[in-house]
Amino acid sequence: MIKIITVGKKPDAIYRDAIDYFERKIKYHTKFEWVLIPHSGLEGMIARNSESEKILSLINNEAVILFDQKGDDYSAEYLAEIVVNERDASRNITCIIGGAHGVNESIANRANYILRFGSTVFPHQLVRLMVAEQLYRAYSISTGSRYHHE
Repeated sequence: MIKIITVGKKPDAIYRDAIDYFERKIKYHTKFEWVLIPHSGLEGMIARNSESEKILSLINNEAVILFDQKGDDYSAEYLAEIVVNERDASRNITCIIGGAHGVNESIANRANYILRFGSTVFPHQLVRLMVAEQLYRAYSISTGSRYHHE
């Protein structure tokens, strides 16, 4: 199972259709769930801590992939390797996309993997779409689908 925990509102229509598209494709491979945590309405470190506390309350024994600007660059093949290894270990995967103020160290310390989409900053809703696409790509690589080209 893949669960994506993200801070913010429901996606705008421009992103919703594309996210739904990849969600349907992922569900062919595994159970899939989005968990939206509303913005705290606070600022800076106070918002980061409040939202991180809510995120932590939703995590159990699963493998955690944090998508964060402070993470490591990665390849699609590496993400596929993570998905396969965790599946083979019978572990669910939770992906985390923090809010506008990021996440605190408690989330980073809990994460098994911290990944980033390069040094460029992207809109939050676009990152959701990118995570969904990358997860679908990882499953496609793991099954030998033609979706991913080297």
